Amino acid sequence: MSSQLILQTRPAFSWAAVRTQGASHEQCGEPCQDAFTLQTGCRNGVPYAAVAIADGAGSARHAEEAAKLAARLFTAFVTSEIDAYGLDETGLVDLALDAANGVHCKLRRLAVERGVHADHFATTLLAFVATPERMVLVQIGDGGIVMRSRNDPGWRLAFPPHHGEFCNESRFITDRDAMDWLQLTSIEGAPGTLIAFTDGLEDLLLSPATLEVHPPLFDHIGERLGRFRNGGLDPDLSAELDELMVSGSVRSRTDDDTTLLAIRFNGDTSWAR
Repeated sequence: MSSQLILQTRPAFSWAAVRTQGASHEQCGEPCQDAFTLQTGCRNGVPYAAVAIADGAGSARHAEEAAKLAARLFTAFVTSEIDAYGLDETGLVDLALDAANGVHCKLRRLAVERGVHADHFATTLLAFVATPERMVLVQIGDGGIVMRSRNDPGWRLAFPPHHGEFCNESRFITDRDAMDWLQLTSIEGAPGTLIAFTDGLEDLLLSPATLEVHPPLFDHIGERLGRFRNGGLDPDLSAELDELMVSGSVRSRTDDDTTLLAIRFNGDTSWAR
């Protein structure tokens, strides 16, 4: 498991994450080609979180590097530029769009510098920026972001994963027309709990035919984060998820890399006033 985290003075968020190498990559001696980054901060007394996960294309020569760069570039742009954009809906939407476009441009530019086709840096990108009052989510490619607000007992999928004619086809942030395919939504109100995952977990967590969310694991994660009063990273839940991802119940159903990041927005943020 790897991540990047900027700690706050006091915790406004609780989170857990896991990133595991798939059996297929273990057998071939290839590294895990998933990546995630989480950064939190505070602007004018309002806490915010920027999260990104990415899954490098299996056919891409630089898949691992591309995924790591995509996740890091998105959150780094958010934290460095959020003061200029602001925390209202328009500001956060523009911030998320520009962050995603920055990933697109920088990876394609890197491919030119390396003298390779942009497909060799192909990676998905699932990301969001959230405050206690609103959140903006973006996605290109497969995988999913599932959310449950404080006032809604049910889980819902933010976007349908991108799939082509064949099950292993997807869209990538490095595609020439990536920004035309980028999915975006802005949601007002307390975020509650968000859980993002790469496509290695799609068939386990979503119904392939209907994309209906299977709630048991999400319910468990949400309940555990709700009981984690320390805030910040929950190491016990992260370790539990790591054990689950390498268990027979998961490995028997997917040989792909698996990454899952869950974040819960704590209701009391009065400390930040």
